[in-house]
Amino acid sequence: MDLRLGSHQVFFSAVRSGDVAAVRHIIDSLDVGDGQRAIAAAAPLTTAQTEAGESTLYIAAENNFEQLLRYLLQLYDFETAAIRSCVDLDSFQVVAKLSHNGI
Repeated sequence: MDLRLGSHQVFFSAVRSGDVAAVRHIIDSLDVGDGQRAIAAAAPLTTAQTEAGESTLYIAAENNFEQLLRYLLQLYDFETAAIRSCVDLDSFQVVAKLSHNGI
């Protein structure tokens, strides 16, 4: 999957549906080259946001997709995980606000 030619729509759709297998497949299919790990190559996906400023981590948190959130956390560093949406909440604040106990 060449992120320069495509958009992030497929990735966001997989996250919105809570489909962990599809998200894994997208990450695993990234063209990493030069011995780069797929997780490192996913950096452009982790910084992508919707028009509302939501990251994929934010979407997973908001929808209480516990298994997906746990997988996505492997792709994020602290700075990208703390990206705030347009409503000025980050993913961790959404989890707390919505009282998702499993997360």
